[in-house]
Amino acid sequence: MNQLIALILGIVNTLAIHFAKVMQRYGIQAVTGKTKSSRMKLIYWAGFMLTNTSFIWIMIANEYAAPSYATSMFGLGIIALMITSRIVLKEQLTKRHFTGAFILVIGTLVLGYDGITQPITSLSDIHLTTVWLFIGIFLVGVFSALLLSLRGKSTWLIGVTFGIVAGGLGGLDPVLKGIGQQFGGIVGLFPQNPDGRLPFVLSFFFGSGAFFTVQWGFHRRADASVIAPFHAALYVLMPQLVQLLAMPGYSLTHLRLAGMLVTTGGVFLAAAPRRRVSGITTAEAESGAALAATEWPFTTELELGIKPKVPVGRKGRRAREPRS
Repeated sequence: MNQLIALILGIVNTLAIHFAKVMQRYGIQAVTGKTKSSRMKLIYWAGFMLTNTSFIWIMIANEYAAPSYATSMFGLGIIALMITSRIVLKEQLTKRHFTGAFILVIGTLVLGYDGITQPITSLSDIHLTTVWLFIGIFLVGVFSALLLSLRGKSTWLIGVTFGIVAGGLGGLDPVLKGIGQQFGGIVGLFPQNPDGRLPFVLSFFFGSGAFFTVQWGFHRRADASVIAPFHAALYVLMPQLVQLLAMPGYSLTHLRLAGMLVTTGGVFLAAAPRRRVSGITTAEAESGAALAATEWPFTTELELGIKPKVPVGRKGRRAREPRS
């Protein structure tokens, strides 16, 4: 029963965070001064408040089970985010994105089922030295990748790296909170053991770092539909990795391994870059815009935000524009 409560709280957490992402992406232009809209600012700050309720759900869930139970449900918010991104943000999504999101959900459900069928685990005896070493290696690696991505011009690559950094920081947040709340065998909403206070306090810095990394990625024009799957995968996998490395008695079961692999595979499908065919994306082609753009290059392409190509005749002269 305790595991089930932790899983339900994880579902509440993922829905709050993913809806908040859409709200923040929608209003970020108003907050940065690129557009003036009090309504967009209000939506942004509402999303800000919503995403910062995450620590409440995680802290309550940690009283019932290890952090991996709640975080394993995180992928369930992906489909809701993608649908909302398509409707509200007008982001072009393909069938591949939705297929990947569906696979990602299956992976998280497998991890959740594995958690229910296994004995209840606790972070009370976790090896703190191993945890700190793992965190140090992770931070050096991901921030090096982040700086390299910022030197390029690919918004997709920026979305991937920012999603990995944000997801890793976000995944370490519940782990550190769980260590603080459960360390020494005394479980509570707040640390009861003095040795658990430092991890508990640091967890809030990691959670804030995840939040600001996502905002930075949005400011660099990265799509929410790219950031979110990688963020979700690392958020789900990070507690599993830390517990496998540092928690005595926590092993890699067949279901657990299958869930991690399926989750990773779903990410690569859900966040696949949109290829461009004859100046338009596959998402536009699937929506029927490709045919319209071929027939009416000066109207439809401009409406799609694509720079129109000037038709050229056989001798290099400008061809006549189609009559409306």
